Amino acid sequence: CPRYVQHNARILFALAEADPEEVPRLIQLLLETDRAELERAVREKGIDPRYLELWDYVHDFRPQR
Repeated sequence: CPRYVQHNARILFALAEADPEEVPRLIQLLLETDRAELERAVREKGIDPRYLELWDYVHDFRPQR
């Protein structure tokens, strides 16, 4: 997990657009989960891929294509 978020306002933007019941899950995913773990969960457990997109946005991560 990252120790800090450089663009912390992006967390607020992500949370503002989320359903209220989704907010605790998003906070956990964005702050307590590393990208590799989340990527694995999307691939193997069927987690919604938009969570990975949000993680990338919040952490300013641009995956290699």
